[in-house]
Amino acid sequence: MERKKMTINEYAEKVGIGVKKLLGEEYKIDVKTVLKDGGKGLTGICIWRKGERMARVFNLGQSGNGQGLWKESEVDAETHRIVNAYRYHGGVPKVYRKMDTDLQSFSNVRNRIRFKLINTERNGRLLSQVPSIQYLDFSIVFYLYIGEMYENMVISLIHYEHMDAWHVDARMLYNMALVNMIREKPAVIRSLKEVMDDLFEVAGLSPKEAGESEGSLPFYVLSSEDGMYGAACMLYPGVIAGFAEKMGADVIILPSSIHELLLLEDTGDYEYKELVGLVRFVNNTEVPEDQILSEGAYRYDKSRMKVEKLSDNVAEKMQL
Repeated sequence: MERKKMTINEYAEKVGIGVKKLLGEEYKIDVKTVLKDGGKGLTGICIWRKGERMARVFNLGQSGNGQGLWKESEVDAETHRIVNAYRYHGGVPKVYRKMDTDLQSFSNVRNRIRFKLINTERNGRLLSQVPSIQYLDFSIVFYLYIGEMYENMVISLIHYEHMDAWHVDARMLYNMALVNMIREKPAVIRSLKEVMDDLFEVAGLSPKEAGESEGSLPFYVLSSEDGMYGAACMLYPGVIAGFAEKMGADVIILPSSIHELLLLEDTGDYEYKELVGLVRFVNNTEVPEDQILSEGAYRYDKSRMKVEKLSDNVAEKMQL
């Protein structure tokens, strides 16, 4: 007979009790849900060893039924997975323990501050917890770059409590982050053909084998040198304007994801409404939900030196 199914909170509570039982009284166990880009919550089990200020967090595995209901029969396996992982990896890594100390002083973290762009509408809950600056229909949010671990970039979002402890405001965070990012994450603009050729080379394919047409691709890709949160490079002074000067025309900006933007010379031959449709199609078919930046397209007006959103209505008016 099938056991009952539980909500994520019920499931997490049972797993937490099981982890506590296996690890013993020397450990404190808690359940925490962290909001990620896109507004989705990620629930995990936090494990504190006695005397430690920071917890090691293990995210719960994904529910198999896709309806947000969890099987009671999965609790035991999930519990042992987390305990085994904790015993294998140990407590909080040294880089995190040092960061916990550094967080007490703004002077210790100022060179680690960065920003990224996220979609405002999709991240309402998250934006109630973190300082931000509105830009078009995006929000600029801030994070600390902690380091690299297992070939992944480790970051931590800056929350209001951090800002209050450091006695700074969002504009000060922005100014500091901009200096850091231009230095540590320089903007790179490459033709889409260059990017695709590199991907084919990594895959061991020639462009012809991969099915690429020989005609030139009119798109350019704007991102950071490391490719992470590179859409924010549009905020760097002179990046979009410099590209427009080079092209000698206005520039259409298509958000590919939070990591990169597609740039297109506005020759007057494109239907803006179709470009908006292209962005929405790619979002629905290719981009993970938590990496979607926008459902719209944008245009840099060279004469006015300003970026504006091409909503369906505006796009139609601009074609008249």
